[in-house]
Amino acid sequence: MSNPTATLNPDPTAPTTMAPPQPAPLTLPHLPQELLLHILAYLDIPDLLPLSRTSHLFRHLTLDPLLHVHRLHRASAALNHYIPLRPPLSQLLSSQIYITRTTMAARKLGRKLVGIRLNKRLRQRPSVEEMVQWGVLPRESREKPKWGRRLEIREAPTRAKVLGLRRFWEKVGSEGVPG
Repeated sequence: MSNPTATLNPDPTAPTTMAPPQPAPLTLPHLPQELLLHILAYLDIPDLLPLSRTSHLFRHLTLDPLLHVHRLHRASAALNHYIPLRPPLSQLLSSQIYITRTTMAARKLGRKLVGIRLNKRLRQRPSVEEMVQWGVLPRESREKPKWGRRLEIREAPTRAKVLGLRRFWEKVGSEGVPG
């Protein structure tokens, strides 16, 4: 005998109603390829690389020449818009945004010349003993510091520095600025 509670429809003559089938969720691989190419056209190359590694479909789409042609056209249109808006080179040079090789070499030479002048003046300054005798420094300054030892810095003679700068400028004239 059959169990009366096991039947779904107690009245066999009544029409059965079934719920309409629900559509499958729409995912990216189910979209048309033209739409996917349009979406991918807005991604940069560094973003396309990991996407191409996710599936065969996306690898095929990221290698599609039409995608890259569209990207190049978009980049060209952007450049055509922005190039006339850029400031002239003279303005960039005056505001020191663009620096030429000559300017870099001149700055380097200027720093070296300032270093030479400072070293000359430091050698000409009076010693600690002389400054103590004149009363500029207290007598305690003759003693060596307790927290460390004093290091003497030996500088190359000025003539050697000048010869080095001469070689530098000869090299710049023949090869360009060294890196």
